[in-house]
Amino acid sequence: MEINETTIIAKNQNNVEAQIGEELTMMSIDKGMYYTLNKIGSEIWKLVGEPIKIQHICEQLSVQYNIDENTCKKDVIIFIKKMLEQDLISIEKQQK
Repeated sequence: MEINETTIIAKNQNNVEAQIGEELTMMSIDKGMYYTLNKIGSEIWKLVGEPIKIQHICEQLSVQYNIDENTCKKDVIIFIKKMLEQDLISIEKQQK
């Protein structure tokens, strides 16, 4: 399935998480794996607490971190694909 800025994603509920400074540590209950997210990864994780379009994530991060939206979209999509591979998030809806 193609992932783009109109894809709506949300985090899966089978994860335990704890904020440690600017990093977020979490464990996938299903896989028994631990993950650590840096500051920006933690921001994305907070945003996907409710279903959200990738475009909206990029709009918020672009303003917050003063980066151009195209670069942000590319980087966020790479991050989202990695999260999907680990079953940490799921696609809620694909829009055209």
